[in-house]
Amino acid sequence: MPHHRPESAPRPAISRFAPFAELSRDNRLIALSWFLWGVSEGVWFYVYPLYIKSLGADPEEIGFVISVAMMGMAATFIPAGLLADRYSRKKIMLAGYLLGLFSLILVAVAPDWRALLPGFLLYYMSAFIVPAMNSYIANASEGQDLNRVFTMMTAAYSTGIIFSPALGGWLGERVGMRKVFLLSASLIVLSTLAILPLKEQPVSCQSAALRIKPLLRHRLFWGLSLGVAFIYLVTNLGWPLTPNFLQEVRGLDLSLIGALATAQSLGAVFIAIFLGRVSRGGWGMLAAALLIWVSYGILLLFPFPFAIAGAYFLRGSFSALASLSSALVGKILESPSMGLGFGLFATMRGLALVPGPYIAGCLYALRPDLPFLASIAFIPAVMLLTTIVLRRSL
Repeated sequence: MPHHRPESAPRPAISRFAPFAELSRDNRLIALSWFLWGVSEGVWFYVYPLYIKSLGADPEEIGFVISVAMMGMAATFIPAGLLADRYSRKKIMLAGYLLGLFSLILVAVAPDWRALLPGFLLYYMSAFIVPAMNSYIANASEGQDLNRVFTMMTAAYSTGIIFSPALGGWLGERVGMRKVFLLSASLIVLSTLAILPLKEQPVSCQSAALRIKPLLRHRLFWGLSLGVAFIYLVTNLGWPLTPNFLQEVRGLDLSLIGALATAQSLGAVFIAIFLGRVSRGGWGMLAAALLIWVSYGILLLFPFPFAIAGAYFLRGSFSALASLSSALVGKILESPSMGLGFGLFATMRGLALVPGPYIAGCLYALRPDLPFLASIAFIPAVMLLTTIVLRRSL
């Protein structure tokens, strides 16, 4: 069971900084790990479509690589959720971290874009830890409001990405992206070490059948899952090939594109903390989707670097969308089936992301602005539909 750490005991470094000090001891360790993972992922994540392109892929092939990787990710969540309720959540998290480390090494040594598929597939599949980690965070929250707890985790991760994308873009131009991926792998080692002191949590003794039945009858859970899945789909249509758009249409270089992710990370930190503190229910989630809609309009209408940086800042609200939707799931699920519930929720959310990159690649090949226009057209409609479906719980 989670417990209070004595005040005389040493705390993780991240806990010295408000508002992370309000988290429980175990959640502070996870926040520190997420910060380090953010540094690791930030050095390459915002420019990796350009890396795929540099290995010979066209826009449709770039979208194909990303879609296949996301499909692999979505396939892991339900079995991982079942495991998270019956076996050690800590060990499941450690297994995912090690898979992420191995996959980045495969990406670093890939000779062409086709050889990238196994590495990126395994990297996205390492997200199978999401049900176990979300369940662990919810159980370790010690009664705190989950909106605040989950958005603090998002803020920790996003803080790690404030400067690392600029560093990754700078290094990528000077030493090549292969070495950047190896640097990322070394940082995952540090992130893994941060969660080693986590305490084990008790797990359920119920059979899978007993845990599935309450979820099948949980109308609010399914309504929330479907609503979030559609929001994920439409808010991401314009995103996968944004680096390509900025390079090929706006004329920005790799270093500047990498630096723009700093603006996105700052937005993720401030918007997540703000919405996590002021929102109740699902209104914060819908506000985050609205900010993403505004960001696409800015990207299309204003070609100036400062305006693009502002669009990236608002795009940071996607992190708040993810954490607030997870917090809602944590609030409506019972502990014995929480891992499975998070697994089902993450599966639907992940499946919604699968067709997006490929559709975006096809639209981009027709005209580079079409993915953005598609998101701008569909986001308001999906927000309205979600509000109608969940109006009694928002």
